[in-house]
Amino acid sequence: MAGYLGAIPVPQATQNRESFTASANQTSFATAGYTVGFVDAFLNGVRLNTADFTATNGSDIVLASGAAVNDILDVISYATFEVNSQTFTGTTTMTDVVAASLDISGNIDIDGVTNLDVVNIAGAVSVGVNDTGYDVKFFGATADAFMLWDQSEDDLILGGAAGLSVNSAALVTGVLTTTAKAVSNGGIGMPDNAKLTFGGTGDGDLQIYHDGSNSYVDDAGTGRLILRGNDRVMIQKYTGEDMISCLVDGAVNIYHNNAKKIETTATGVAITGGFTATTGSTIVVAGSSADIATFGLSGNTNNPSLIVKGHATNQVLTFRGGSNTSTYPAIAFDMGTSGEAVRILANGNLLVGMASDSVTGTGAGFIKNGISHIYAGDFTADTGGPPLMVGRGTNDGPIIEFNRSGTTGGGINIDGGSLVIGGGDVGIGFYQAANSIVPYNQSTNQARGDLIDIGINSIRWRDLYLSGNVKPDAGKGIDFAATGGPTSGSDSSELFNDYEEGTWTPAISGSSGKNITDTNYARYIKIGKQVHFQAYIVMDGTGNSVAFRLGGLPYAPPSNGYSVVACDINRVAHGGVYGRVASSSQILDFYFFSGSINSDRSVLLGNDLGTGYFICSGTYIAN
Repeated sequence: MAGYLGAIPVPQATQNRESFTASANQTSFATAGYTVGFVDAFLNGVRLNTADFTATNGSDIVLASGAAVNDILDVISYATFEVNSQTFTGTTTMTDVVAASLDISGNIDIDGVTNLDVVNIAGAVSVGVNDTGYDVKFFGATADAFMLWDQSEDDLILGGAAGLSVNSAALVTGVLTTTAKAVSNGGIGMPDNAKLTFGGTGDGDLQIYHDGSNSYVDDAGTGRLILRGNDRVMIQKYTGEDMISCLVDGAVNIYHNNAKKIETTATGVAITGGFTATTGSTIVVAGSSADIATFGLSGNTNNPSLIVKGHATNQVLTFRGGSNTSTYPAIAFDMGTSGEAVRILANGNLLVGMASDSVTGTGAGFIKNGISHIYAGDFTADTGGPPLMVGRGTNDGPIIEFNRSGTTGGGINIDGGSLVIGGGDVGIGFYQAANSIVPYNQSTNQARGDLIDIGINSIRWRDLYLSGNVKPDAGKGIDFAATGGPTSGSDSSELFNDYEEGTWTPAISGSSGKNITDTNYARYIKIGKQVHFQAYIVMDGTGNSVAFRLGGLPYAPPSNGYSVVACDINRVAHGGVYGRVASSSQILDFYFFSGSINSDRSVLLGNDLGTGYFICSGTYIAN
């Protein structure tokens, strides 16, 4: 191939030829396209090594170093030779053949590797020579899936992910052995008496088969037949009705006509419906050799009986029908050497530690005789415990209920260890935590404050004796309405609702020029709305012509609720001084008489008072 410097290109068909004039330091040149690996680049006529340029994306040529101005870059791309509708005569020898479609009418002898995308063979195909060892291998579209005839093992092998699909019947006359799992998506059909066997030799240890009439699962070998399930193991009718259901870590259920009748529990067995034992049967409940209870049916000259025996033969619980004699009670529990403990007669009477309901003695009897009676016997020989104890568990609530003709009239409850007695929403609770008796709602077992009275208007209690105090709520007190009103005028309230004692703080009100230097005593007593007060103070200051007023009373009177106050003053310029509680105010005003019926009383001024003590006391009505 003349005109090239460097190695001559391999014999290939030229796909495209392009020439480029470079600019300064140009490195990338866009071509019309090429096949990666089938392209050459020439710079100014010199063929470039593959290290001098990059051609990997099928369109661009990128130089490792920039070209100079006006350098010429020639790019030549190639394609492989293709033969279209070519006929070969004689013998054609090819090392490798790559063909999209190859049509051969005669024989073909290939020594190398032949890759054929589509093979259409009209006649018979023979691979290899008879009795001459060659491997024959076919690949599919899935990676690592193949079919191999292994000449060294004389075996047909399906490798990797390859599978065998048979659209019609497959006949195996020998033994079909698989080293992996056999999967049958359409099921496995076995004729009558043909056995599906597992384990062992010959007929196998486990056999599954149908004999034409019945189906069998036979454990014919050694060991046990074990059925195991992750959630449950079930036996059902073919229609899906349950017969036996065994739950993992749970119950075993047995069904009758798809209805559960027996269920095992953590503590025993639960039976739905009746339990019938055949005549003469005995039910034995056994623990250790000494702990045995026996249930059985027997008869005597009186009535048939159900007898329950403990491990000692003389400890017997007996049930008889229709009896009502001391010899043959309806139900009797005999403790053997300790004697009979309990018996129930046919008339409904219950005897505890008593042999007859006609007498009383040591023990107790619940006697049905129109009304119920309880006979308690002699308990003087015991340790001093109560003859009758009634209780409940850990929850609060009723322990005894009283009713008449089915209508509840009241009861006795327990609330937090305290006793509650009452009926409906009226009751009293003996509140141990506070050493108190409190109102209660017996039906809800809850305290019911401010809603229950002691006595009514027509039915009263007599005297109330207390060693403590009566403490009504604010605004509440003792109502004297039953004592009647005044003979003249009218009363507005007969409720005595307040009493208190305390101190008050006298203070000069206004600017009379007087000062309190000491308060020796200042107290008050309030009974209902009536307030009585006293004060003993010491004053100094020369005073002035402003009215002398003393404030700090504990309560204010109503409007126009004036009251006169007596005074004792150490030094004062006038005689006949008195005080007055001001209207709607906690202040005392002071006045003195004028000495004439034609003159009004005068206001006591600050300069009317000298120094020393000032004592006053009085009573007024609070607002």
